[in-house]
Amino acid sequence: PNPTGAGNEVILSIDGNSKSRRIKVYNAVGSIVSSHRIEKGENKIVLKAPTSGIYLIEIEGTGNLIKWVVE
Repeated sequence: PNPTGAGNEVILSIDGNSKSRRIKVYNAVGSIVSSHRIEKGENKIVLKAPTSGIYLIEIEGTGNLIKWVVE
């Protein structure tokens, strides 16, 4: 997964996405602020943060959390 963007918006790119995945965005205290689904074959999704802060992006099936800082 490769996030790019500025401000409160980020474009998350997943190269070679071979299955549908759930994407969850958590705030700094661990609460889910948004949840999305990216379908098999899709490789980009735009995420928007409601406010400034630190967020974690979880992509189902990858075992990774991506830190996203919104100023």
